[in-house]
Amino acid sequence: MPLADIDKSYEIGDSSSFEESLDPEDWEQAQTVAHRMVDDAIMHLRGVRDRYVWREIPWQMREDFNAPPPAGPEPIADVYRFVRDQVLPYSMGNIHPGFWMWYMGAGTFTGAMGEFLAAIDGSNLGGGNHAAALVDCQVVKWIQSMMGFPRDSERHSRGRRV
Repeated sequence: MPLADIDKSYEIGDSSSFEESLDPEDWEQAQTVAHRMVDDAIMHLRGVRDRYVWREIPWQMREDFNAPPPAGPEPIADVYRFVRDQVLPYSMGNIHPGFWMWYMGAGTFTGAMGEFLAAIDGSNLGGGNHAAALVDCQVVKWIQSMMGFPRDSERHSRGRRV
């Protein structure tokens, strides 16, 4: 919206007439979709051994990835349905036990849950005085210990001592 079209009649400090939100319009529906996502993710991981390691994306489906951006918000259920039907079935294959192409991380259920919680927390680990930064430092110390580094050996990560 051009600045000239913004209603300038609101009072300074009154954001109620100008507030936008990224929150779902319907929290109940969002919760239902989120539960479905978790259930589907468990089934996806549980059945990984029963699928091909890798499947090529059909050419006609590739066109769906060239669509123009949506004109407005899309319902979360529709976005999830697209990911479930057109992304997950055509993954790289690295979560399959038969994937031996090269070394890379593989998705795990507990890893996904950890990433979910980290995204909900939203902490920036580049600094700050918060618990997530302490968890980051603790994990680095655990790895340091597992690798046999002396307890007093300190490494620097992103400008801070760990």
